[in-house]
Amino acid sequence: AEATGTPRLPPPEDDEPSIEEALWRIFTRYADARRPDRLPSRQFLAFCRDCQLLRGKEDRAAAEVLVRTRLNGRQNHLTFVDFAEILAAFSQTIKPGEDAFRDVLLEHVLPLAKRRTVGSVDMTGEVETILRRFRRPLDGVFARLGDKDLPAFLAFCRAKRLHEATGPGAASPLSIRAAGE
Repeated sequence: AEATGTPRLPPPEDDEPSIEEALWRIFTRYADARRPDRLPSRQFLAFCRDCQLLRGKEDRAAAEVLVRTRLNGRQNHLTFVDFAEILAAFSQTIKPGEDAFRDVLLEHVLPLAKRRTVGSVDMTGEVETILRRFRRPLDGVFARLGDKDLPAFLAFCRAKRLHEATGPGAASPLSIRAAGE
């Protein structure tokens, strides 16, 4: 902790997600199960409640106004960018100041919010059957990639962490190593 009393996070471990990744997992936990890239607006309030950000009716009203203003007549759901920007704006009502967003993340959101867990995929049973069935077509796709294309594709997979099923629609059981083999 610094002289200001603001907590600091220790450096992340190699297997620990970045703050952006942690926020994405939090966002997708509260999001629509069928559309993990959309957060129903009422779920933003549930998120705030879980993070102990709603100290009273004024905070709830402020959060609702921020959500309604951001939606501005659009459908009743928030994107990840909407979520992050509303949270940043709302953090000013919780802890006014230059470091409000950081403080709210460190003291409320990261320790208290529910998050989607990312587990490994069991590569046996039905998954193995599916992979066996599609092995030949997949081999054909990778065979068409040239010597330069395959490393670029694998680098893209690593950069986007596709093997961890972390983003919307990224539920592929195919690991980068399996894709490269």
